[in-house]
Amino acid sequence: MIHTFENDIIRNPFNPNYKYHIFENNYFKELKTNSLKSFILKNENKIIENYKSDFDKLNKKTKWKDGGTGLGKNSLTSRSPFFNLLKYKETQHIKKIIKSAHNQFLKEINLTYSGDLYVQCWANVMRKNEKINKHSHAINNWDYLSGHICVNTNGTSTNYCNPFYDNLFSSKNEIGKITLFPSWVKHFTDKVKYDEERITIAFDIRYDESFIMDINPDKKDHWIKI
Repeated sequence: MIHTFENDIIRNPFNPNYKYHIFENNYFKELKTNSLKSFILKNENKIIENYKSDFDKLNKKTKWKDGGTGLGKNSLTSRSPFFNLLKYKETQHIKKIIKSAHNQFLKEINLTYSGDLYVQCWANVMRKNEKINKHSHAINNWDYLSGHICVNTNGTSTNYCNPFYDNLFSSKNEIGKITLFPSWVKHFTDKVKYDEERITIAFDIRYDESFIMDINPDKKDHWIKI
């Protein structure tokens, strides 16, 4: 499904002019969400501990913290610059799903792209009373698309912010749902109300020119070609 957001009538030369799309589809059967849930929870603490020194160095240098999400320094999210979930054998099937969703997104808005795609991917684990603060994944106009996959969710939504007005598009988190959106779109989540973990997989996509021109050479091996 495509959700399209665009300006109303331009009533004066100072009104904003914009149009962007958000894509949603459900890949419940293909994603094997129960297996992903078990894998992520099993490896959560190990990944956090393995990259503690890398996190400390980056945070001291840039004040990275957790990418503005509010999940804190001891979250999987805070380790997203250091591990790529797609490098594990248990997650190889996700690459095909992300590429399929990307291609379907472009097809539905009449765009074509035949080059390579590169992805960085991580997991988010949230517990009762936690939420993700408003943030975006983009830092410049080389950024392309971002997305997330609902692995284990209950009673929460992800909220996408109109860049010019205060109105929101609230998307209910449903297990198996994949969402793609322009990386610059700011978004946040509802607070987790229950004891069960809210688990999602998040990712950024780069097209080939963006990857070649904008990703530092020493960071290129962090990205996976799909």
